Amino acid sequence: MTIEEGLKSFLMAGLGTTRIYSHRAPQVLPAPVKDPYVVFYRVSPNPQHTHLGPSPGIEREFQFSVFHESQSTALLFADNLRRLMDGYRGLMGDVRVLGCFWAFDVYAFNDDVTPPLHQLSTDFRIHYTES
Repeated sequence: MTIEEGLKSFLMAGLGTTRIYSHRAPQVLPAPVKDPYVVFYRVSPNPQHTHLGPSPGIEREFQFSVFHESQSTALLFADNLRRLMDGYRGLMGDVRVLGCFWAFDVYAFNDDVTPPLHQLSTDFRIHYTES
């Protein structure tokens, strides 16, 4: 199992939603957007190596973007995401997470789409090992 697959299953269970997308959002969203949705992707690979080759420990940064028509709903959902992930240690699927650390938030309003959406992007640095 990859970290992306583990993250998706962990978020679906922890946030109580199936609207979790890796890499890109669906091309067409139902209007109105009744439930917030999350899009996540890997921002930086940062592979670790020793003199003997790749290290079993991996550190990568991921960005999670929460979208919703309501600003308060998007902010609340993003806060729930931060509380779920920040400081987490344990399993995400079959992936052993050694530590998950909140980095920062960025807020944006996108009125170029229909319906207009509020977006809150949150970055996390995740230390893990894949089997």
